[in-house]
Amino acid sequence: MVEELGFSVGPGTTTFAAIRKEKVINLKAPYETDCSASVISNIPGYSKYTTSSCMLTCQTKHIEKECGCRDIKLPVLTDNPEIDVCGLNETATCVFREMGRNFYKVGGDNCSCQVPCETISYKPSLSYGGFPSKSVALDEGKRVWTPNTTTYKSAAEFADALHENMSENLLELNVYFQELGYQLIEQKPDYDKESLMGRYTLTCSKRRGAGRIVH
Repeated sequence: MVEELGFSVGPGTTTFAAIRKEKVINLKAPYETDCSASVISNIPGYSKYTTSSCMLTCQTKHIEKECGCRDIKLPVLTDNPEIDVCGLNETATCVFREMGRNFYKVGGDNCSCQVPCETISYKPSLSYGGFPSKSVALDEGKRVWTPNTTTYKSAAEFADALHENMSENLLELNVYFQELGYQLIEQKPDYDKESLMGRYTLTCSKRRGAGRIVH
């Protein structure tokens, strides 16, 4: 979900976000991960299975069942598109209770969301600094300020007010890839079918041979 994957930036800061691409490939059954590569059709905008889409579906159905309406923040499911959006009363008396406590305590355990067979994510590494610097505001103040066009008595006074206004309303965000390649994490079976059967046959042969020697 967006709130789980995103990062926040605030006014008065300059943020450098170094992005690293990561691709994870999991194994299907009978391996333990038992990943899913199914197609999502009940949530508009989703075509590929993800854990988030599964949890959104499960969460939406839980709210619809318990509250009889759909939370405005949750998607419209194609298998129940006519359900009403929760009003203020339903949101206050039911949605907040179910979303905040009961879903994760009871409903979330029943979602049975498999891991996807392929996941691509972008991991940010963040660093922050102040924005803007006072020198920038001072330079801008000297360039713009004139005695006849502002109520400020000096360029320095105007620059201080400009710096305060910019710090409260502006931010700087720099996003770039940390490297041109990406990190690949791929599960591999320890044994394929042929090698597993060969190892099993060899083990059984050794046991039978050892039994004959002891006997």
